[in-house]
Amino acid sequence: MDATLYEVRAAAAARVKLALVENTNFTKSADGGYSNSTAKTLITETNNVLAAQYCEHTNDGMTGLGEEATNTLNSHKSNIAITKREVLNQSKTEAAQASTADITVAPQITTNSDAQDEAGIQNTARLAAIGTKDGVAAALTEIVGEHITNPVLKTADGNHNKIVDDWTVHQLFEAIRGGAQRPSATSIREQYNAVTGTTFNWKNTVAVNMDKLKVEIANITGFGVKVNDDIKAVILLANVEWAAQQTWGLEIGVAQREINTTYSHDHIHDATSIKNILKMLAKADEARDRMKAQAPTGFAQAVHHLQGLTQGTYEDSDASESGYAAYESEEETTRRGRTRSTSRKPRTRSPSPSMSRSPTPPPGSRYRSRSPTPPPAGRSSSRYKKRHEPKAFNATNCKHCKKYGGNGYAHDPPKSISHDDCFFNKKHKGWRPRPVCKMMDIAYMHGESFQRDE
Repeated sequence: MDATLYEVRAAAAARVKLALVENTNFTKSADGGYSNSTAKTLITETNNVLAAQYCEHTNDGMTGLGEEATNTLNSHKSNIAITKREVLNQSKTEAAQASTADITVAPQITTNSDAQDEAGIQNTARLAAIGTKDGVAAALTEIVGEHITNPVLKTADGNHNKIVDDWTVHQLFEAIRGGAQRPSATSIREQYNAVTGTTFNWKNTVAVNMDKLKVEIANITGFGVKVNDDIKAVILLANVEWAAQQTWGLEIGVAQREINTTYSHDHIHDATSIKNILKMLAKADEARDRMKAQAPTGFAQAVHHLQGLTQGTYEDSDASESGYAAYESEEETTRRGRTRSTSRKPRTRSPSPSMSRSPTPPPGSRYRSRSPTPPPAGRSSSRYKKRHEPKAFNATNCKHCKKYGGNGYAHDPPKSISHDDCFFNKKHKGWRPRPVCKMMDIAYMHGESFQRDE
């Protein structure tokens, strides 16, 4: 055997241990424990290191070492080497199997020299795989601690190491998963609520946001919580619903109307329908200017229905129609600020020092003392409040108001909007109030977005 073969196993072990220990971010709690998500991340990083190792017979490096099922890599034995005789016999067997009655295939390897070289190549690959197992075991022991890996790597009495053939990398993975701290049911529910309340960053495409959502779902899957495709669809559609109502979400609104036309509200979504919805939204992402969208500023109340059901605080309100109901756009905030700043505030008269104490009325007089406390702001009790009689529904008999359930008030003085220019008329190209847009199922736009005639 070539002398360099003795160095292959040790070199592979040192290389893999260094790659794992130095490039792994493993966070422990104050008592030395770790979470299930941390364990899952460590296993993923270990598989990434295994995939980076060279293996001539596979396309994914040495990830086969971490698999539970028996394969070529995890079945190698440290005390068995390939001899040149075995190589010659294997070559003859392969040639005989490839030969037919008319064609005789000659063996590829026929000399002892070629057989020795081939045996050296195969033994190098075997020793590299064994050394990789050694490196993984040493690294994981240093990262998580001996109390986690000893049941796999040591004998029952804990005093002797098992030989490398008596354990597998998959058993180490299972030990790391089993050693993670058990989360409370409350924390699991909180993580589930956080996932169902995912807020999309609309500066990114829908596809990117869905990839991030898949990562969050994968994290809670380790707690035994499964988020099915119908829930994924609700999270997606709740975010789309909010974006469609924004001034920068006109293209999203077009896609939303296409989605609503394709699927009814009681449709149970699956992977196929989600894929179809993403195709519709991909067209909107191509057409819209994503830089105009707002990045999320915090945890929104997305999928209000789901959170209410899981927490027992469900309320059927207008805010529950969209996961972003608790948030308003920057334009809405500015416009609302202008309205508040121009509103008239009630003036109150502060009491003078002489009126700080009520005078004592003489006996038998009709004098009533004035209270030193100023009257509360609001409507004066002495002002006559005119009561208007309720108007008849669609009193102007507008065909457009009748079609969409409008009231027709805008056609009466003082607005006197013509029937041809009715807000509910599809041919109307001007601004529409938000309730009208909601009835017609179109995207709402602020009045500032339209050019006004001077």
